[in-house]
Amino acid sequence: ARTDRDTMKRFQQDHLRQLRDFIKELLEAVVFAREQGLADQMEQLEENMRAYCREELVGKAILAALDALTTADELENVLTTTAEEITDEQIDDHPSLQIFRERRAGGEPEVVVAAADRVLICPLSKTRFVDPVKNDPCGHVYSREAIMALLEKPRRGRRKSADGIPCPVLGCNAVVSAATLSPDPETEALLANKEDAGEEPPEIEDA
Repeated sequence: ARTDRDTMKRFQQDHLRQLRDFIKELLEAVVFAREQGLADQMEQLEENMRAYCREELVGKAILAALDALTTADELENVLTTTAEEITDEQIDDHPSLQIFRERRAGGEPEVVVAAADRVLICPLSKTRFVDPVKNDPCGHVYSREAIMALLEKPRRGRRKSADGIPCPVLGCNAVVSAATLSPDPETEALLANKEDAGEEPPEIEDA
């Protein structure tokens, strides 16, 4: 059962990375379609975005459930029931779908823009994200250089662990490793919007 679980975790992590690439492409494609007045294409792009957002939600839910599994029967149950538990409301609330719809309309989500300074600060470096990556099991985002430096750092006299370390975000119990990290197109899109607007990153004082 452990071998099956580990294989499924690797599959889901790879699949999530592929989905984020697809989502990033759609976020770029909808702008082009809007500028060209391609209404039918925008409808199809939104259907695809909803499908990708749903798959991402399913994949994250499966990853979160895998660590608690102990038998093969539990694994099979997770795979057959998780997809059915994802609701339309969860898909509509997906940040990527919100960004997509606002780009389709020619703007950016107000709720995202209002919180941009908060979400664009790396919890490790305390500065604006550079090359943001997301931890698949928990969804927390870090600057790639900052999280990789933490992963490479020897812990209590031991060599770095391929199995990863606890997520450095306070209160999170997920594990982060190089294998669980993937590019984060949502944060990259917000960073690009800030740069296009010429906004300077906020100064963050250490607690």
